[in-house]
Amino acid sequence: NVLLSAMIAAVGTVMSLLTIPLWLSVLPWVSGSAGEIHPIPAGRIVAQLLTFMALPIAAGFALRRSRPDLVQRHSSRLRAISALLVVFVLGAAAWTIKDDLDEIAIESAQAATLFIAPAMLSGAAIGLQWLPRDRTVLVIESGVRNVAVALILGKALLDDRAFDTHASFLTVYFVIEIVMMMTFARLAADRWAKIPSDL
Repeated sequence: NVLLSAMIAAVGTVMSLLTIPLWLSVLPWVSGSAGEIHPIPAGRIVAQLLTFMALPIAAGFALRRSRPDLVQRHSSRLRAISALLVVFVLGAAAWTIKDDLDEIAIESAQAATLFIAPAMLSGAAIGLQWLPRDRTVLVIESGVRNVAVALILGKALLDDRAFDTHASFLTVYFVIEIVMMMTFARLAADRWAKIPSDL
């Protein structure tokens, strides 16, 4: 359910513009700045997020509506291209911060796992009464943290050295997230095959 996934992601993204500054103010030890943070350029952040999120989704919908035969014929190739783009972005990010990455890789992987797993369980609990396919979307979206938001905010709020560490953490986090989500999605897809289509 791509529309449901996009809606959940969009709501979470918009809410993060309020919740991240709130937590940095309430928990000053997180920001390391005695509760004081720089002004957040919300307009620029929203514009960037719309560019990286809304435009690709709109392009996908337009292509699927105008040329469904083309999408159907090349769906596996399009998925492969998407996967390669993700691998390229992760590889490029890891390469640019490779010095910092070595220092925090294990700790970041542990933190990511300890956060993502309970988030997915929370999504499963909230969606108990949902249809199976929609519940799967909620579980995945509950576990997915918006790396784009965190990177944009990090660049706006942190100095270069702090941002390198922040980006290193997010790179490891994203790798763990992809492994967990792809595993869950594969298991869910196998289960869907055994569920009647009207459920």
